[in-house]
Amino acid sequence: MADVATSDGWERLASALIARRVALGFHRRSDFVRARNLKHSRTVDDLENGRRANYEPSTIAHMELAYRWAPGSFVRVMNGEAAVDLPEPPQPIEAISDVAMDPDVLGILRKLADPDLSPEQNILIRQMLRSLADMPAAPPQAPAADPPRRRAAQ
Repeated sequence: MADVATSDGWERLASALIARRVALGFHRRSDFVRARNLKHSRTVDDLENGRRANYEPSTIAHMELAYRWAPGSFVRVMNGEAAVDLPEPPQPIEAISDVAMDPDVLGILRKLADPDLSPEQNILIRQMLRSLADMPAAPPQAPAADPPRRRAAQ
């Protein structure tokens, strides 16, 4: 992390992370970890208690996303500045109820929102899905009329 690794900076970050988690509606750390699909609850615990200062940049980036903060927000908070909130993530695919979708299309979209993708890729895909949900549904098309039948020759 940047050269702001003072104990005051880490304490400031720890307090801000707890406040942010609660603001996101998670009073219990375990609920936050579960809802965000975080693999290591100890990392959240260490951050929120200011226990360590030796995190990999990828861990910091992942945790910033989990707290819905823009990249670089941890450093900003440690420097006494405000974090930059990210917009709320799009609703899950199942919440797209107003858009008439073919079940096959819905299955493909679920595969695209794979949890093995990076957090950034998942956010991008979910934003694309949200824009699909915001599109007006196409009006139903009338079935094609059957061609006129010929009378059989008698």
